[in-house]
Amino acid sequence: MGYNHQGCQFVHASLIEPSKWDYITSPMDADIHSSFQDARICFHGHTHVPMVWQKIDDYMTTGKRGIGKIDLQTGCQYLINVGAVGQPRDLNPDASYVIFNQEKQTVEFRRVKYDISKTQKKISRNKLPKFLGQRLALGR
Repeated sequence: MGYNHQGCQFVHASLIEPSKWDYITSPMDADIHSSFQDARICFHGHTHVPMVWQKIDDYMTTGKRGIGKIDLQTGCQYLINVGAVGQPRDLNPDASYVIFNQEKQTVEFRRVKYDISKTQKKISRNKLPKFLGQRLALGR
């Protein structure tokens, strides 16, 4: 399940049951997900919160906020939430994405400011729910 490319797996929500769009918000969720993971590293989103889950041996660690550059340890399994380019939900309104360096085995979380007001106007103009525009400035 998910899309596999160069030893990594990519999925929007979770590999547990992709059609159900499960959220991964706890070590237990991440641990269950990892049993469906084919690759050592899986990138996902859906919660819109940048996060790194690391499984060492059979132990899923508590999620670590995705900030800055993280060295990936050999022999560990990872589930990496890249955050969100739209609708961030970690109290930071900037868009979030990652740069993965496969050779160095690092993941770097980056943030980019964007024109929130312009985006809010587009949401309003297209008659989408107001809260979608309001939450942009709050990052939640």
